[in-house]
Amino acid sequence: MTNRPPDNVLSYESRFPTRLSRLAVIAFAASLYVVPGFFLMLMFPDIRSLEIIKIILALCLILAPIASFILAIIARHRINKHPQKLAGLGFTRAASNISGITICTWVLLIFLLPATSRGHYAPRSSCAANLRGIMNAMVIYAAQNSEHFPVVTYAPYSPALNDPAGTPPFTAAGATADDVVNSYFAPPAPSLQAGSVSANAWMLVLLGVSPKLFVCKSDPHATDIASLQAPSGRYYYNFQNDKQLSYSFSYPWISDGSVAPWWRNTSDASIPTGSDMAPQHGTGTPRRNLTPASMPRDSKTWNSGNHGGEGQNVAFADVHVDYVKVPTVGQSNDNIFTTSDNPSLGPTKFDDLPATKSPPNLSGKGPPYDIIMYPVRNLDTGRL
Repeated sequence: MTNRPPDNVLSYESRFPTRLSRLAVIAFAASLYVVPGFFLMLMFPDIRSLEIIKIILALCLILAPIASFILAIIARHRINKHPQKLAGLGFTRAASNISGITICTWVLLIFLLPATSRGHYAPRSSCAANLRGIMNAMVIYAAQNSEHFPVVTYAPYSPALNDPAGTPPFTAAGATADDVVNSYFAPPAPSLQAGSVSANAWMLVLLGVSPKLFVCKSDPHATDIASLQAPSGRYYYNFQNDKQLSYSFSYPWISDGSVAPWWRNTSDASIPTGSDMAPQHGTGTPRRNLTPASMPRDSKTWNSGNHGGEGQNVAFADVHVDYVKVPTVGQSNDNIFTTSDNPSLGPTKFDDLPATKSPPNLSGKGPPYDIIMYPVRNLDTGRL
């Protein structure tokens, strides 16, 4: 004779009292993990030493609702099979609902986040790749030219320093690319481009580098690609206007007119050679203050206008490119958008002189170097 109570006997009347299904409880607890787990991820600072912890937490956040959903199904099946012995259908229903919603949310995020992530990081990465390509071309040039990066003749008072449109590329175009390159160093043509930082970069275009590399997708003011040749077929001496250049480069001359020691293939990872376009002091929103007395609360106030002012890509002499959130990345924390004094006294981080439309007076006796980026862009007008 069986001891099983009749089906019409309530659980509290039975000699076989029900117990709460442990599996149902575990399923419910697993479904709730996603909430504290998500906030735990947010609490960890963004440093590489904790990336493994973030990866583990992320995996748990994805796997926990799946495990919870499966356990809830199994627990519900067991409870329905032995209703007089097991309880906990409420826990299984809650676990199924919570984990089901969580799984659907993750599926949506998997489809949506890559697009938003690409939208945020792709232009930054693209600009970094551009700078890296430019640096590679400079190294190749240096290997064939006494280890010097491309540089035209010095002109301490040249209006060509900052504005490629201030030079006469429209009226002076060479028959061949080699003719233009040679004219940078032979009279009387040097007077046309002498002192032009952008002409240094244009020399790479004449030698085969695509002008597309000089335009960053995150630069709101660079909306055009330079033409290598005029409609006549002759070659331009420079970028045709200030909408064709998104990057600044280390000013390559010291005060005596000689080429600076940092403007050569040193392979020194501490020497900045190029960056996202340098901002002009006193322009932009928020207003750029490139010479604060201490670390500003809002880093946008001394960053490039590219990438929404969040930071800038900086290329170094060893060809690596870093995305940095402050401009004090030169030797001895040198601010790459300023000089220490006139004449320069060496690297400085705060309270120095901003880049202007006039050539800086730099000293190049030895490292650490005071380096400053040109050209500079007025972030209100977009003009160089």
